Amino acid sequence: MKHNEFFDRPRQVGTGILIILSLVGPVVGIRTLLSSDSSSVVFIGVGTLFPPFVTAVLLLYISRYYNHHLGDTLLITSSIGSVLLAMLFALTAASIIWGQRTLGVRMADPLILITEMMLGGALFGLIYGHYYGLSLTQRRQLQQKTLQLRQQNERLDEFASMVSHDLRNPLNVAQGRLELAQRDGDLAHLEMVRDAHNRMATLIENILDLAQTQQFTVDRQPVEIESVVNQSWDHVETNEGTLVANLDGVIAADTGQLQRLFENLFRNAVEHGGTTVTITVGELENGFYVEDDGPGIPEEDRDDVLERGFSTAADNTGFGLAIVASIARAHDWTISIAESADGGARILVTDVEWMTR
Repeated sequence: MKHNEFFDRPRQVGTGILIILSLVGPVVGIRTLLSSDSSSVVFIGVGTLFPPFVTAVLLLYISRYYNHHLGDTLLITSSIGSVLLAMLFALTAASIIWGQRTLGVRMADPLILITEMMLGGALFGLIYGHYYGLSLTQRRQLQQKTLQLRQQNERLDEFASMVSHDLRNPLNVAQGRLELAQRDGDLAHLEMVRDAHNRMATLIENILDLAQTQQFTVDRQPVEIESVVNQSWDHVETNEGTLVANLDGVIAADTGQLQRLFENLFRNAVEHGGTTVTITVGELENGFYVEDDGPGIPEEDRDDVLERGFSTAADNTGFGLAIVASIARAHDWTISIAESADGGARILVTDVEWMTR
């Protein structure tokens, strides 16, 4: 471990401070036992046993919270509290000794009083710092929950808008054609009703899919990417399309979400590239790409196609690449769009952690 890395970890800094304070206890206890000239056995006993007691409390606290999930917060706040109150109590003891000296009263060993009170301050500071750390944690958790609720409400508003906006057109088409069929008796209108219903079903499925990608938590595991690519290809209606996989390695990813990412990329390529499209998946230095030999994505649309509801084809829902972008963001990956060598679309996913190649 580098020297400066120690100070980047509150858990270790707090532990180091508490250990230093704990080492003072036995020294003070032995000194009190050997140098005190008091005739009170109780005074000597308390002065001798109290410092090791403080040491034991500090060490037990470290053992209890070092591997605790709140260890970073509690150990640093408790250690800071211990140091501050230890200094305050030591200064108080020093002021008492100075006041006695001004009155002509001298103590045989003033250092004992200072160190004993310092350890008492360390104990009270530990308790205060502990509860202060808990209050900080509770406040942080409350802020996180508030933020999550706000984000969920925003998503609910967004999806309500998506449902009302994106389903209105096919619903209007279905209602209009149904009225025409009832009036004219022409069953050909029912074909349009069926198409509108199919489009609404697809939209609903895509909206739910996008909602799930914005709510899932990423469980990164070692994943053989070629295996996921092949499984994804098998789960997509690819017509006469061709897959070329030029990659062999393991990345850290959520297996299920990675498969959804590739399925949406393949489905998007087939929908825009035609029934005989060739799709290539290959490695990048810090990620991978998926490209096709279809018509490609115009440069002025490449940022927009990653947003919900945008599509360069009139009969598509425009959710496929939005789902891909959402999955990539959840993994802290970067997604971008370029042109393939054949003039088709080239989707690049970077900032991916390769484990083996």
